Amino acid sequence: MATALVRCYSVMPDGTKAITFVPVTNDEVREVKALGPKGVAPLARYLDLKQKNGFTQLFAVRFLMDIGGTTTLGPLKRAFAQDQWEVVRAAALDGIFQVSPTEAKPYVEAALGDRSELVLQYAQHLWTFYPGEIK
Repeated sequence: MATALVRCYSVMPDGTKAITFVPVTNDEVREVKALGPKGVAPLARYLDLKQKNGFTQLFAVRFLMDIGGTTTLGPLKRAFAQDQWEVVRAAALDGIFQVSPTEAKPYVEAALGDRSELVLQYAQHLWTFYPGEIK
């Protein structure tokens, strides 16, 4: 986590701090996947930080999605909370759906009324996978 995050922060020659999204590497993904369920609790702690930092929570969600499985559902559901950055919430919604479309259904339905255009778009896309449902 720390290695992935440090690449996003730099200082310009004039001293200005810069924040740039730099995706995780394939090696980092492999390392996290290798942890399996043992990696869930440490990653979940990043979602509960009092002071939110969007990239931190986003990387935690993406790594949880890489681990996959039902052990990630609780943290992913917490990442969908309204106090999270909309990009994190959209990723969390996608992650919940990947693990279990059935578990995701009430979250997708709730997101159909979300104030964030990004989360709403994700929800509308995911809703198409629930045949016979009209919203």
